[in-house]
Amino acid sequence: DSKTTVLLDWLPSNHSTGSPGEHPWERGARLAGEIRARVGIPPGPLAKEKLEELLGAKLPLQKSPWVEQKHLRGGYRNVTEHGRTSLLVPSHRDTNQRFYLARLVGAALSTSADQHVLPVSNAATALQKIERSFAQELLCPWQDLDAFTDSKGTDDDAIAEAAEYFSVSDWLVRSTLVNRGKISRYRLP
Repeated sequence: DSKTTVLLDWLPSNHSTGSPGEHPWERGARLAGEIRARVGIPPGPLAKEKLEELLGAKLPLQKSPWVEQKHLRGGYRNVTEHGRTSLLVPSHRDTNQRFYLARLVGAALSTSADQHVLPVSNAATALQKIERSFAQELLCPWQDLDAFTDSKGTDDDAIAEAAEYFSVSDWLVRSTLVNRGKISRYRLP
């Protein structure tokens, strides 16, 4: 019933499924790199205007009023709505919306084109790991974050500056730095 929609018909329908032994988080990061190259996103942050252009929607989106009671969020590909995908919007915060929308794109890339439901959940599934790594790499590519923190450092102020620069949350920056071994796990709140 959601009136909030985005375009996902720009995504390739013949994306690769991955190689044997490829971990879900590796697949997500690889797919994000492929999409960035395919649609001409330059190194560095994904500009709000480019994300709006790709999704055919003006950000920020209005938060869905009924989303608080649901643990499963995501979108529904409407074949009759001119290629638009209806979605639930779980947050009004810009950085949360960007991450959520990037996860939705990752879900669309990781499912067949005839699968209408695009789940975005907190369940620890392979799909969730693909979505999260896809979103991180699409919005805040590791190579660029690594270079940014090489020049600015990894203290709390530098992490906040990186989060602002990439238009993502401090948590995304911290967890990426931890997962890549650049800072210690004790730095996570």
